Amino acid sequence: MNDERQVLGMKTAIIAGAGHGGLVAGRRLAQLGWRVILAEKGERETLGYDWEDTVPKFTLAEAGLPTPADEDLSFMEQMCYFSANKKKPLVAPGGKSDTIIYADRRTLLQKLLENAEESGVEMLFGCEILWATYDLNRVTGVTCRWREETLTLKADLVIDAAGMDSPVRRSLPARFGIEREISRLDTIHVWRGYYENRTGERAVPPYNVYFFHNGKPGMDWAITNEDNVDILVGAFGHLLQCEIDAAVEDFRAIYPYMGETLLRGGYADHIPLRRTLPVFVFNGYAAVGNSACMTEPLSGSGLMLSVRAGNLLADVLKESDGDTTAWGLWPYNRDYIRTCAERYYDDLLIKKFLAGLKAEDIDFFIDKNILTAKELCGSGEPYTVRGILEKANLLRRPDLLPGVARLGAGLALLPRVKAALPEEYDREKLNRWREVADRL
Repeated sequence: MNDERQVLGMKTAIIAGAGHGGLVAGRRLAQLGWRVILAEKGERETLGYDWEDTVPKFTLAEAGLPTPADEDLSFMEQMCYFSANKKKPLVAPGGKSDTIIYADRRTLLQKLLENAEESGVEMLFGCEILWATYDLNRVTGVTCRWREETLTLKADLVIDAAGMDSPVRRSLPARFGIEREISRLDTIHVWRGYYENRTGERAVPPYNVYFFHNGKPGMDWAITNEDNVDILVGAFGHLLQCEIDAAVEDFRAIYPYMGETLLRGGYADHIPLRRTLPVFVFNGYAAVGNSACMTEPLSGSGLMLSVRAGNLLADVLKESDGDTTAWGLWPYNRDYIRTCAERYYDDLLIKKFLAGLKAEDIDFFIDKNILTAKELCGSGEPYTVRGILEKANLLRRPDLLPGVARLGAGLALLPRVKAALPEEYDREKLNRWREVADRL
């Protein structure tokens, strides 16, 4: 049964998918008097990854949540990086963080849902979005399947929080100027699982990251907690089950107190590790979070950036009195790039550099102190790339020079990329900017 419904109200917004940034923006818009509807294909109680991620403590307040006392929080442990041969550990400076906390993803998302609902956001769970609806020059809503009905929900604004493979973004026509497909080559495929810690013993440091673990291009980690060992297995592009099994068994040999019982997690997902989409707004459309590839290029973390984006979108709409044209929404796109995405361009260059190396190359760069903990921490500051280049000039490895040269070319291009970002929404200027930015 087809049923087209007009969503009524002063201004209307549909949140496509229960992403963190979409919920933050939706709650704020509902408080401003908008009618906001969340359309999410999953059931409420199952939403949110069954694992923890790191996030700055202040992000809880930015998300509209109370911040517990420090004694009730778990702070990020000191990190250590291992090359492929595991011979030279690189211990990150600073010790245990006093600002970065571990947040339970499922608990956090459930609290954001509660906040949004209390602010007036209407919830449609089990509502699978099929595609965006649009006319010649505007996104007008979404078509979805809900309770065996096909519904077309119309709104002034669709907030796309449906993730990297969003059916909303992927169904937009090319003429709207938004990148529709995210290549699997621009992702890390991660599996996460928590195994029992049979003795309560902890490694020192407890947070250990392994590059090219077992020769696999990618990054794994093992975090030893008193009651569990948190394992992540990640590969650039695609991860095979045999690679997961091999990594888990190797970690069990390194950490003999890691048991066989899987306590939580135990599934995989793709995370974008690339530059944020250059354009993620159009008439009646704005993307947030993974739908716009808003992640840190070295870690894949996106919680803080999604929350920031949701607040920024709400601020822009409040300031413009609800202007949902591409011109009205462009300040959100522009200011996110300037205040959030640009600070990770340096890390993006390092990520692409690492992804182009082989296991023995990683060993060489770490052994020669060209890659140190400073570069691998993802500082977001350009001195890390310059440091690699300065030290790489001493290389006696001609086969590695092309990758180093590409790193240098990217660093030289950064000022042009930043300067070319248009102040106003102008398709011709946007195309010229993208041509420059796509060379990063």
